[in-house]
Amino acid sequence: MSTSPTDFDAAALWDLVPDALFAVEDTGEIAAANDAASEMFGVASDQGLVGLPIEVLVDEDVRASHAARRDEWTRSPTPRLMGENRVFPARTFDGRRIEVQVALNPVRIDDRRITIAVVRDVTDNSPRVSDQALARDEIVQRLFGLGMSLRSVVSSVQADETARRIEAVVDGMSEVVDALDGSNRESDDTSGPT
Repeated sequence: MSTSPTDFDAAALWDLVPDALFAVEDTGEIAAANDAASEMFGVASDQGLVGLPIEVLVDEDVRASHAARRDEWTRSPTPRLMGENRVFPARTFDGRRIEVQVALNPVRIDDRRITIAVVRDVTDNSPRVSDQALARDEIVQRLFGLGMSLRSVVSSVQADETARRIEAVVDGMSEVVDALDGSNRESDDTSGPT
């Protein structure tokens, strides 16, 4: 990445993550979603997910209880890692029911709290995710949260040395995500059928 930290755009990191990513307001409205999210839920890019309530992606059988659990979590948000053998039913726009695992992380951007949700389709996998995949997910989630936090403060940084350090961290995050994604693909290729 060759941009200066004041030009840093979280979109670069946002698009590197192979899982579906959502930025969700406390009201449950989707503020942003990456391309992987649109693809997972079968939404054409010209339709988009922004502005919709996150519950439209939850299976009808648990939609009401999901809204209540989301409201409860919003009152006292704490990071929730993916896995723990928790699988949730979701519904795509073409009506397919899929099983997903979800990680949640509250972040503050420009005095506004949003929730970053990382969603992985595990429909065709065992509900149990390997320790390596869980570790990778935690690292990616924390790197993304850090990148979003850096984005919110970088414009107020004036000292050149501090700006160079932030730029080095941002560059390193991109490299780590790329390396993790590559090692995850290699382990998927060698794992064989489950």
